[in-house]
Amino acid sequence: MISLKDKLILKALHKQFNNQVPSLFSEIAYKGKDKFLFFVFINRADESFESTSYDIIENDNSIDFILHKNDKTYKLNVEKIYNFKSYFYVEMNDLGEIHDVVEFVF
Repeated sequence: MISLKDKLILKALHKQFNNQVPSLFSEIAYKGKDKFLFFVFINRADESFESTSYDIIENDNSIDFILHKNDKTYKLNVEKIYNFKSYFYVEMNDLGEIHDVVEFVF
């Protein structure tokens, strides 16, 4: 089975080659019976951001993740198919380098 890090790197390369950067997507990871939801933001390696903030809004059947990067806003709606133990935000560049990981525990 492929590791989560390798899977994210492959997705980053796919987004880069298909000219889909910047991009926000989700990924589910499993550790035993626990399920974790990752919100992954891929940006160009030559672009930097000064300010970052995020909002997570849980509804009965979905989760909205809203990412604010400088003057841009990215929104992702994920169907809530599991009760996740925690959520993570991962920021990486289109070269597959991870720059930031934040865990949200509710």
